Amino acid sequence: MSFFKKILNKIPFLSKEKKEEAEDKADFSESKPSLEEILAEHELKSEPQTQQAVLDAKPAERIKLEKQDLTILEEELIRSDLGVTLSMDFVEQIRDEMKSSELFRDELQFKLQKFLLAAFEDIAAQGQTNKFSLNLSESGPSIIMILGVNGVGKTTSIAKLAYKFKNEGKKVLIAAGDTFRAAAEDQLRTWAERTGTDIIEMPHGSKSSAVVYKAIEKAKLENYDVVLVDTAGRLHNKKNLMEELSKIKQVIEKNLEEGQYLLETMLVLDSSMGQNSLSQAEAFNEICDLDSIILTKFDGSSKAGVIFSIAHKLKLPVKFLGTGEKMEDLESFSVESFTKKYF
Repeated sequence: MSFFKKILNKIPFLSKEKKEEAEDKADFSESKPSLEEILAEHELKSEPQTQQAVLDAKPAERIKLEKQDLTILEEELIRSDLGVTLSMDFVEQIRDEMKSSELFRDELQFKLQKFLLAAFEDIAAQGQTNKFSLNLSESGPSIIMILGVNGVGKTTSIAKLAYKFKNEGKKVLIAAGDTFRAAAEDQLRTWAERTGTDIIEMPHGSKSSAVVYKAIEKAKLENYDVVLVDTAGRLHNKKNLMEELSKIKQVIEKNLEEGQYLLETMLVLDSSMGQNSLSQAEAFNEICDLDSIILTKFDGSSKAGVIFSIAHKLKLPVKFLGTGEKMEDLESFSVESFTKKYF
């Protein structure tokens, strides 16, 4: 069952279960005609197929949306991983529409879908290029800074990106910029060997900007297409992290000619953390103006909710979905395929 249908099925007055149907009948004085009455009205014989055809042809009863329904709607949307802000915004929109015209319960499905997808349209309209695709530089190296707190799958995501670009015929270099955590350097070295990509690393505790400088120089001399830069995940100390990222950007800008490279800051988020991932995205976005998102541990269930929240609140595109532990388990995000799958 799709994420969208799961949301709707959680809302009692949109569910098609018999229990809800019985409750709906009890709320209204007019009872629906019986099967015998429908058949008599159409003067049809009681053959099973004919009976079903008549029932299918009978127009469904349209139930007017009431103010008390909005409370239930808001509560269920919040529980469905859409988050408080997004849920309240949608309900407020419906409340405003009800002031000027009558709305019916069956209209909510279309309105919710349209509301959720609106942010994707806003992001896509921000530029001429496809904001949901990673566009590499044609005139120099593409520098991709990978950010994220420890434990979200940052190192694995770098390995998956390296594997992806290598298979596409790109020359890839990894810069082990997280010199604060020794395990990160060891893991990246192992992944570089497995993916057949090169790596630049320096002694533990070295400045991240120094690692990036060496990587940039190597990328220029040996014509690398992509440089993947790992960064520290010390979000609890925002000041130090901000200074570190600022220095990395300065190194890139000073050592590469303007227009001869592409720089993208990409945040890795754990989709299983739900709306906590949105909080991380907000914090990192304040520090370094993010360009895009990678969602890890994405199994295609209720975890889709955070995609809508990020799109609506931060106007940031999700570009990749990590769907497993293998190196090939990285999917490029497509608005079209996502829409088809979840709606």
